[in-house]
Amino acid sequence: LYIIAFDLTKPNSLNRVEYWIKTIRHLTSDRPAIFLVGTHADLVEEVQGIDSLVIKYPKHAGYNIVKCCGVSCKTGKGIKELKEALIQ
Repeated sequence: LYIIAFDLTKPNSLNRVEYWIKTIRHLTSDRPAIFLVGTHADLVEEVQGIDSLVIKYPKHAGYNIVKCCGVSCKTGKGIKELKEALIQ
């Protein structure tokens, strides 16, 4: 299981997410679950750009992006949803 966290208020942080997705795929022989977690969700209207990564790195190509969500430690937004997804 890998959790890739990135700052939703910095659009170029998605480039780093792509780097980590590729690195995980390169370093592992199996298909570990990958969770993409955008932080600072309280500061943005909606989570943008994550869906394009799921399309770009599909399961049939050896990637296993299980969950994409935005969270905020300040307001608690998305934390419960993330916890539930991690438990499953």
